[in-house]
Amino acid sequence: MTKWFSKGGAHALWIGMLCGSLWIFAPSVAHPSGATSDADTLRTLEPQRKVRSSALQRQLRQQRYIRRLDSLISSDEFRFVPVSMSWAPKGSTQTLLNYYYYVDVLKTSVQVHLPIVVGRAIGYNAIANFDTDTLYDRQTMQTETGWKTLFILQNQDGERYGFTFTIYNVTGEVILDLVAPNNMMRYIGSVEPLDGVWP
Repeated sequence: MTKWFSKGGAHALWIGMLCGSLWIFAPSVAHPSGATSDADTLRTLEPQRKVRSSALQRQLRQQRYIRRLDSLISSDEFRFVPVSMSWAPKGSTQTLLNYYYYVDVLKTSVQVHLPIVVGRAIGYNAIANFDTDTLYDRQTMQTETGWKTLFILQNQDGERYGFTFTIYNVTGEVILDLVAPNNMMRYIGSVEPLDGVWP
């Protein structure tokens, strides 16, 4: 049997002849105490990379949502969908489960289908349901927290309504303050494209 040792004794190669067969044995190299292999390092870094990647993806989605919301409001065409209403300024709040309540805001007209409190009791509701192209003093402005768009419109009976939408681009919350002929209302909801499809 013949054996060789590499210089310094770090590696050993054993070669022996047994029964006409050649046997080769090369033992693995032991890492110094405290050292980490490349594979161990990759296994340690992989979860950290996934966490950073997930956080980055969420951040990009939030930025994309804000850009889409900015584009929607600045276009002066959107649909407001309320989920609650209250008689302003200190009336009780009522949840709206009827998905068909909405305000469609277009460049030259507005479609309104909203419940409105009559008098001072939130249980006595009427429905404001009309289309109009008679708009006054329309303004859309960007704020530190999002957008504000407001206008005054007149229905077919000559009654005037004042609309003020306050849009928060981080949370997506939209507050509609409505000055009706006989009351002041506040609605909370969200906005979406008129066709319901985000770009």
